[in-house]
Amino acid sequence: MDRLARFYSVPSATHGYRFLYFTSRGRERISEFRAGFNLLGLQQNRILDIHYPDNRTVSFLVHNDYADAVVEAMAKLSAKLLSDFDPLDPALLRDPKYVNIIIIDESFLTSEATRIHQERLIRIVKRLYIPRVQIAVARDFCFTHRWITSDQYRDLYHVIYPNKGSKASSDVPMNDT
Repeated sequence: MDRLARFYSVPSATHGYRFLYFTSRGRERISEFRAGFNLLGLQQNRILDIHYPDNRTVSFLVHNDYADAVVEAMAKLSAKLLSDFDPLDPALLRDPKYVNIIIIDESFLTSEATRIHQERLIRIVKRLYIPRVQIAVARDFCFTHRWITSDQYRDLYHVIYPNKGSKASSDVPMNDT
């Protein structure tokens, strides 16, 4: 019945997805995070991804319509929402191979942080298990946030739907229509 009601409902004005970044003391297993969601009144299936973009930071990928519920639930745990967290910040590159580059080439570090973030986003999309959600999230990453390129979106589309024709760009739907 819920599925039928969703089909006939008007699309949300706030359609799209976002990452919510919270402070954390350390790295817990993702399964332990998910087990605690029921206690907070959160639906596990509405939090699409959980990952650690930095030390003492946990990230939840949620639909825009569910973001307020997650923020309210996490506030019960005194978890601080990091509204100014930037996953593209070159300061997040903690690998020792980048230490000497800071002085030499800041633009290289920025492009490297972008590349690593794009790889993370592509892995996140591939981990989602419902194809229509995979496409919706990839489309949002590409066309709303501009986090991945249209070529990366096209490649993801053909990984998700391999039997949808050739790799011509005209075969890949770029919008919701």
